[in-house]
Amino acid sequence: MLYSANYTFLDVRSAEEIDSEGKILPKMPRVLHIPIVNFAKRYDATKGRKIVKKTVNGRFVAQVEKIVSTKDQGLILVCSGVPSQGDVRSISALNKLREAGYEKVVALKAGYAVSAA
Repeated sequence: MLYSANYTFLDVRSAEEIDSEGKILPKMPRVLHIPIVNFAKRYDATKGRKIVKKTVNGRFVAQVEKIVSTKDQGLILVCSGVPSQGDVRSISALNKLREAGYEKVVALKAGYAVSAA
């Protein structure tokens, strides 16, 4: 209903997640991607395996403001549908955007389960 009311999806997953999980609604217009957390994979010789380092995107709000200039644009925030992650990052993004003055911001409960593209 919100999408049909001109809300825009804002995917807050990292680029690595999009590469591995696929895009959210790839054929629909009004889907933006701005990560709230960036992931970096690197090999850790002491552990003998790849590890993932997560860093908060300190420019998240500024990046949203650059693309979504009007604070009354409706946004549906979406992150991974992986059960261990649920909607944690989309709620974090929601709080940051509300603090920045965005009025119509909602988070998709439990994330968006995406099958690999």
